[in-house]
Amino acid sequence: MLSVRLHCFGTLPPEADAALQREAARRPGLRLAEESPGRTGGAEAIDLVVWSVEHPDRYQERELERLVGGFPGAPILIVGGAWCESVIRNRHLPVVAVWATAAEFPARLAAELDSLLEGAAPLPLTADRAEAFAFLCRPEPLAAGPTLRVGVVGFDAPLTGLCVEVLSDCGLEARPAHSVQESAGADILVVHADPLSASGAPVVAPPRDVPVLYVSHTPWAACLPAGFPHVRIVSMETPIPEWAGELRRLEETFRTMSAARDVTERPGPSAPH
Repeated sequence: MLSVRLHCFGTLPPEADAALQREAARRPGLRLAEESPGRTGGAEAIDLVVWSVEHPDRYQERELERLVGGFPGAPILIVGGAWCESVIRNRHLPVVAVWATAAEFPARLAAELDSLLEGAAPLPLTADRAEAFAFLCRPEPLAAGPTLRVGVVGFDAPLTGLCVEVLSDCGLEARPAHSVQESAGADILVVHADPLSASGAPVVAPPRDVPVLYVSHTPWAACLPAGFPHVRIVSMETPIPEWAGELRRLEETFRTMSAARDVTERPGPSAPH
């Protein structure tokens, strides 16, 4: 009987860990190794590595190369946490790795084990960030309109740059920024983050005088607190050109808010002397 030694490091999301335990229970040839990360330790090599990456900056490139070097020849199945899903890929991804979200992990793990234990044809690697970027950029019909100044606030430079490029192609004046404060003067903000954390606290609090479009990756992010009628949310899976429609609708909100503010701030008639 063929056997596979699998090493897992990092804390897997609950659904991914449950899938791993199910596979271990139903496949007699699967053995979970106990070696420390980055070491094969003993005579037997590791056949498959499952690696949990919670955040795109969890591992720097040099550290990643050292860890990968500890498992020569072994395929690596990376399970991305929610923050990794929000930027699509780990910032520094080894070329030998397969990427899967927690939801995709059970099927991908089963396919990898079928290949190693049953001789099934291996699935192709899907860790190319350009693949996901191409999806986000797929062409959509765009509505013409006046130029808007859009501040794109993001924490992942390549993705922020992509957003700026595509939105500029949509006829918007888009500029990158690392914070809301850096986007002073923008008509509208695009914030590439969830509006709320799991505890309900704002991740990037929206200003009250500028419309904001959040690009979110978790379902509970749709539960915004009251008092933010100028905030909209789109899913991370929404192609960037489709954001233009949301931005045009936000433009109307911006104009309405500006007009109301002008009326409020306009000085009244002077009292007669």
